[in-house]
Amino acid sequence: MGLKKISRLSNDFYQDYSDEKYEQILKKKTRPYSIFTVKIDNNLYAIPFKTNLTHKNGFFIKSTGRNILNKIQG
Repeated sequence: MGLKKISRLSNDFYQDYSDEKYEQILKKKTRPYSIFTVKIDNNLYAIPFKTNLTHKNGFFIKSTGRNILNKIQG
């Protein structure tokens, strides 16, 4: 495995990938979106970090304050 990095989607990213063409990309002006990038066999992958998943198709980080708060709230 090659390059590994955590970063946020930038304003330049959103200019390059507009809402009209890429409507599935989340965008809220008051919220940053973090991604984990990894390069494997010369292919670059960007894996989004998500919170409050409503399904089990993801990796859940159990030790964060937000996750603990969600369990308390129900």
